[in-house]
Amino acid sequence: MTIGSVPVHGKRVVNSLYTELGGEVSIEQIVDILYRRILEDPALAFFFEHADVSRVKRKFREFIHVVTGGPHKHSGLELRGAHAGAVEQGLSFEHFTAFLNHFDAALREANVRPELTTRILETVTLCRKDVLGL
Repeated sequence: MTIGSVPVHGKRVVNSLYTELGGEVSIEQIVDILYRRILEDPALAFFFEHADVSRVKRKFREFIHVVTGGPHKHSGLELRGAHAGAVEQGLSFEHFTAFLNHFDAALREANVRPELTTRILETVTLCRKDVLGL
C-alpha cells in the first residue's frame, strides 16, 4: 500500500515504529506541538487562515498512523488533492522545508529518540512531490 509516493511497509516492521513512537498519546502530543509551531510561523500560518485546524490536525494524525503502521486507516483525499489549494496559494519547496523543520522540532520537544525522528522525517520527506503537486 502507498500514500502518495510513500510505501507503507508490512505490519510487523511498521507496527514497531508506531509502538516505538509511543502510540496515539505521543502522536497527539507531537501533532499539537507541530501545529502550534506552524500557526506561530508567518511563513506557514497563512495557509491555514481559512482552514478547520482541528480537521487538519486529525488528518495529519491519520497520516502518521498510516506511515508508522498505527491502527487508524487514512480516510480522505490523497496528499496531492489535499494540498492542491495550498499549491494554488504558492506552496513551495521552501514551505515544505519549513514544515519539516517544525516537525523535527516537535518530535524533539516530545522527546522522540533521534534515530526514530530521522526515520519518521525520511518517510515524510518522501511525500514532498505529492504535497507540492510535482
